[in-house]
Amino acid sequence: MLNRPGLPADAPRFVSPRLEELAALADAWKDGRRPDAALAARLSSDELLVYLQRLPREMTPPTATASTPRCARRRGNHEILAQWLSIAASSGYEPAFPASGLCSRPSAA
Repeated sequence: MLNRPGLPADAPRFVSPRLEELAALADAWKDGRRPDAALAARLSSDELLVYLQRLPREMTPPTATASTPRCARRRGNHEILAQWLSIAASSGYEPAFPASGLCSRPSAA
């Protein structure tokens, strides 16, 4: 019915093993497990975006920098950069502020 919230009990459920793997990779943060550089480099941009979206928004500052592998910051993908900057800003990671424009000063004309 269209007049009630939610999905009907008989609605199809879709399962993606790859999405479940990425979710488990991100959920492992709370246990202190991090992806190694080789694994991070193999993630597609879409996979990296899913991973970043699953990470906690607030982390201790040193952890915030590690939340995005270096290769992610060099991919030129603004969605990935926005996710990383969101984590970094929420975590108070000040070295990320100039890249985000949060604390940048307008240049003198």
